[in-house]
Amino acid sequence: MNQTLDPKIQKCIGNIEDRLLGVQNDLKAFVYVRQNNLQHSTKDNIGGGSIVVALSLFTALNFLGKTYYCIARPDKFNEDGSAKNETATFVNFMKFIQRDIDLGLSTNGQVLELVWSGFRDHLAHRLTVEPGKSIITFQFEPSHEGSISDILERVKGRQVFGHDGNHRNWIVNGDVLLAVLPDIIAKTIEFIASSDADNVDLLLKVIGVEYP
Repeated sequence: MNQTLDPKIQKCIGNIEDRLLGVQNDLKAFVYVRQNNLQHSTKDNIGGGSIVVALSLFTALNFLGKTYYCIARPDKFNEDGSAKNETATFVNFMKFIQRDIDLGLSTNGQVLELVWSGFRDHLAHRLTVEPGKSIITFQFEPSHEGSISDILERVKGRQVFGHDGNHRNWIVNGDVLLAVLPDIIAKTIEFIASSDADNVDLLLKVIGVEYP
């Protein structure tokens, strides 16, 4: 990281990197479960972690979106660091990210609102997704060779979001979203690093490093 950055900005970036690294490493466990076909084992008969992965990834996007939007539009946040409108944060963050990273999402704000409410809100509050939406993950054969990082690198070029022509019928592939998460993190951090330090005290509150 550029050592000429304001120390507070460096602190923010360090916290963002640490937290998201933990998320990525935790979620790789579910790729391992499916790679080795453990979710269908006679002994344990566990699931593949689709709901957990999706909820964690949307929480990560929410967190990253707030750090971006806090710098871009500080007027959209309260003094305590809380966002005035969570949905608007996601919508504007997705528009920003998709300038460079194609997630397969529409740039129409109303459609992005449907995606946010259909996935994150339903997952967070109802432990399901809105009817008409689904979460998919790729299944890996037990004989698949390579590390978890190799697997994620191979799926990276596949589509993250898709729909069948109806704006409400969206699907999200959790494995591919996990694969591109490092790129999303890097783009967000690049934006924060290139900004001035005028809003860094608010950003520290958004991240939860400092409190009012």
